[in-house]
Parts: sequence; structure tokens; C-alpha cells
Amino acid sequence: MKKGISIFLMLSLLLSAVFASPIQILAAEEGNTVLVMKGKENAETQEIEIDVMVEENAGVCGMLLSLVYDTSVFTLIGLEYGTAFSSLSPIHTNTDTEQGYGIYPFMISYLGDENDTSTGSMMTLRFRINENAPEGSYHITFKYERDKDVSYLKDGKILTKNPLIDGAKITLSTDEAVK
Repeated sequence: MKKGISIFLMLSLLLSAVFASPIQILAAEEGNTVLVMKGKENAETQEIEIDVMVEENAGVCGMLLSLVYDTSVFTLIGLEYGTAFSSLSPIHTNTDTEQGYGIYPFMISYLGDENDTSTGSMMTLRFRINENAPEGSYHITFKYERDKDVSYLKDGKILTKNPLIDGAKITLSTDEAVK
């Protein structure tokens, strides 16, 4: 039976705002960076595409992100950079292979000499649903080390910030009515 797929945004952005520490509130007042992951199914190929959007960006000059997902359910098979952060140099942990991007967690780094304040599409990630993947809900998101992995320039100094990341929630179901 063909698996139906439903894709929802996590409420992590809302929960982050509700349970925010004073440091997060301060960062938000100064202007934070917000990444939102929006997913869609390609019914023809049974692949999932996740668009990573930068919706707010007061400036980033460096960033190290780890892509976290259940490798028993999904395989990262493609990556296409968007226009956000295009002034920064992106580097990722390995190149595309027949099997996909094999290093887990997949990491991506951006680095530049100036703050990039662009918004819009950061990248599109493509995932294959692994054979015999069990039904259930799964999260795909980026993680980073707080107060270390994301930086910006201010008055000639490199400072850190903690962006808000709203990941994607993927639900796999054998119920064809679920989309």
C-alpha cells in the first residue's frame, strides 16, 4: 500500500518564544535570525523536499549547522543552495554520492568577512523515504551549539547569537487520505 505523507511545521518557534531564556529575549530585541523549514512531497518520486527559508536576519558572518533527522527513515539525497547567505561561502561535510550524503549528522558551514542580512531561500534539501520506513511522525531540523556556532560582526567584534529554527515534522501513514 502506498504511504501517504503529511508535512507540518513544528511549533518550536512558538515554544521558543514562550520558554525563551533572558538571553534569547535579548538576542531577539537586537534582531535575531529565524530559519523556517517548509516541506512538501513529490508524490511521483515519493521524495520529500524541505525548503529552508531565512525569514528574519539582522546579520550573520559565520554559522555551523548540523542537519538532524532519523536516518533509518530518510536518506538525504540532494541539496541546492538558495539566494540567502549567498555572500557567505558555504561548505558541507561531503559530496553527493550514489547513496546520498552519507555523513551523519550532515553539517553545513557559512563563513564571510561581513554580515549577510539577506532573507529568502537558504537551501532546498531532498530526502528519499527509506524502504520499510515505519509509520509515525519524524522531525527534520538544524541544530547548533548555543553561544558558539552562529556569529555576527558588531563594531569590529565577532559576537555570537542563537537563531530561532522552526524545523519540519513529517508524518508517514499508510492512510492514503493523509497528505
